[in-house]
Amino acid sequence: MPFGLKNAPQIYQRLLDNALYGFLKLTPEHEQDGRPDVFDRPVPEDRSAKPAIGRRSFIDDILVAGSTWEEMCIKLERLMEACEKWGLSISLPKSVFGVSRVDYLGHSVSADGVKANPKNLEELQRLEFPKTLKGIQSFLGSLNFYHKFIEHFAVYAAALYEVTAADLAADQEDHDRLKAAKVAFEALKSKLVEAPILRHYETDRRSTIVVYANDWSVAGSLMQDWDGELHPVRFFSRVLKPHELRFSPAEKEALALLRVLDGSTHLLVGRPIRVVTRFSNLQWLLKAKGLQGRLQVWSALLSPWTLEIVRATKDEDHLTGLVAAAIGPADRLDEMLSSIRPRKAIPSTRYQLPLPTIPTDSTAWVASFDGSAKPKNGGASCGALLWQTPSWSVKAAEGRFFEGGTVNEAEYRGAIACLELALAHEVKELVVCGDSRIVIQQLRGEIECRTPGLQVLLAEALKLLRKFDKVFLVHVARAYNAAADWITGKTLQRRTGDCANEARLTAIPRERTQPRVEQATIDSKPTPPDVRQGAVDPRPTHPDAGQGASEMPPTEEKPSGTAINAKPSHLWKETVKE
Repeated sequence: MPFGLKNAPQIYQRLLDNALYGFLKLTPEHEQDGRPDVFDRPVPEDRSAKPAIGRRSFIDDILVAGSTWEEMCIKLERLMEACEKWGLSISLPKSVFGVSRVDYLGHSVSADGVKANPKNLEELQRLEFPKTLKGIQSFLGSLNFYHKFIEHFAVYAAALYEVTAADLAADQEDHDRLKAAKVAFEALKSKLVEAPILRHYETDRRSTIVVYANDWSVAGSLMQDWDGELHPVRFFSRVLKPHELRFSPAEKEALALLRVLDGSTHLLVGRPIRVVTRFSNLQWLLKAKGLQGRLQVWSALLSPWTLEIVRATKDEDHLTGLVAAAIGPADRLDEMLSSIRPRKAIPSTRYQLPLPTIPTDSTAWVASFDGSAKPKNGGASCGALLWQTPSWSVKAAEGRFFEGGTVNEAEYRGAIACLELALAHEVKELVVCGDSRIVIQQLRGEIECRTPGLQVLLAEALKLLRKFDKVFLVHVARAYNAAADWITGKTLQRRTGDCANEARLTAIPRERTQPRVEQATIDSKPTPPDVRQGAVDPRPTHPDAGQGASEMPPTEEKPSGTAINAKPSHLWKETVKE
């Protein structure tokens, strides 16, 4: 074969495949006619003949192995006969015969298994973080050859793939993306050096798949039992796609299982498999009826497999004491991987919480509060708004600034401001919304308040609550509390509360002042003093929405201005059903 031909390696690979492994493809024109030719006639002379060796070679790197000396000698004899038949020569100085361990294509192969054996390992350990984007790409390309040896390889590599040339040019120590990339770089180097031996897969041993899933990645390990201890056969991992970030932990574990099965089909097909999970036993996916969408697809993909699902618990952890020491414990992986979380793995917040509704003809009063503090500047502020339905008009809004204080104290002062505004308008039934879980739960009596400064404010708030006939205390996400947050921020910025007076209420964007309210059940368990729990979403509506109309959930598309999510009439009754 002359040098310089672009397709020379492919032709040479086909020649060796046809000569040693057997002809790999058949063409109709040569199926019954002509003499076999390893170059262009892929028709075996004797179709009953077995391949010279049990596996394909990588171009001219040929590996012959056997479980016994006699088996290896038989395969070696068949190899010599095939080489003699097709005129292939073997270089004895470059060949090794009769050894228990051999270095092959950057791997160390022995009876114990396969171990990564890269060249210049010492230089790799001393390698510094690349200063160019091409250097990072070269490093990732080299390590990708050994990805099956590195647990969570794709997870660590994701932080390096996000680095740009601008990040490297800036070279700022406090740059989050660059800092995560350097952590991942050092972790990948150490993991390659400490890579475990991957056992040879044996069909007579039980196969075990251990799946792992966190907020932004999934991984799995194919293992087999050796002397009462699970040893890895291969690792799999990948970073979740943007739409997969919102999957539940059980769904992410199903993705991890499918990833391992897809990459090990040739090993596991037709064999029983034991699956160890952390969050779910996945039986719901195998036995549930009436599944739709992606769950239906996953159920169909898992149906051909014989799976034994085992959920590992803290008291009965099937991995403790069984998994080889080279495998990281699952309970520590979340903390280990949190420092290299890639930017694209941070999902955009799309809340779909089931929340109660208020009808368009209701005269309910809704109030929301917020608090903020900046200890360095020595200031804190709170904001409060009061709406009346069905027009969702702002009846009152107030911002308060005060020197000193913590965020929790500011939140309490915001709740007190809400109650005072409602009492000033002679409100008897009120829905109070806030994004401080501590304040809401302490007012409900669910958790104890032990901070002296907060105890004084709690007593003041409870005193005001007793003046109402009925109050619903609701904890909402911060994204749903935009109106009160806007007033609080403006008050803290200007260090005065005049941003919420009547002259400035028009400055509050309309979409920030109209709460969004959706349907849900209300917890009817009373908490003193006669405070009922609920869930209201004062999220801003679309600016074009009609008066009294609620905004659609993020996943739905309906015309704006349509009155929806009518609150059940029993919401304001004395007895509220679950």
